[in-house]
Amino acid sequence: MGEVKRISVADARGDLVEAVLGSVQGMMKKRGLGSRRGQKYKPGDVYALCDEGALEAAVQTAQSEDVAVKYASLVQIAKLASCPRHRKQFFTGKSTEILCEHANEKDLDKIFPQRNSLGQVSPQLSKNFTQFVGVSYESVHPKCILAKAFAGLTEYQTCCKWDTGLEFLRNKQVMLSIAKLVDETSWCKTSQHLLAAALKAICTTVNAGKEKDIQLALDHGLEDILSKLMRNAKENSSDEA
Repeated sequence: MGEVKRISVADARGDLVEAVLGSVQGMMKKRGLGSRRGQKYKPGDVYALCDEGALEAAVQTAQSEDVAVKYASLVQIAKLASCPRHRKQFFTGKSTEILCEHANEKDLDKIFPQRNSLGQVSPQLSKNFTQFVGVSYESVHPKCILAKAFAGLTEYQTCCKWDTGLEFLRNKQVMLSIAKLVDETSWCKTSQHLLAAALKAICTTVNAGKEKDIQLALDHGLEDILSKLMRNAKENSSDEA
């Protein structure tokens, strides 16, 4: 009988994180399409290079008790948020619910890797996060990935029938979650910039002038959220002076 190979917890975690991160490679555009500012995309022009069922799998693993596996899953959910082909799944499935649950979590250590530990917990996850968000995990608030996801849902609007701003506005839990993120990540400029993109989509919907949407904006505290965002921006700018 051959020797039984012992697999450490760290090795098992690393394998699972690698599997989660491998399920979504990134966003792709049809050949010949540029990425210039103001580019208009049609349905089918932009898509995610990913495994079939990647979003459902990421939602499932996002409920893991292992913070590295959980965070890798949130990164993948955030990547798929910007994919027009997955937009319907976000607004009709559990994906947005998962984002809101994590946005409202008070115990950061319970669901997020400690700020200076991601490279030790999973070097691959640390590298993947930096490539995706554009800054290191250590330089942002841990919930920045949630802001990235909400902002991603506003991208490539011409590619799908879903009006993200309207979906956000009509979902009280989303509005409360965005408000929570604006308040909690006040010092994190990257998070604030991403949340501003999400709020811009909501404001565009409200500015269309439908009475019921304006009332929803008042009921869901949009004015207060925007005031906090602008105050945070002013305070962060003064810190640079």
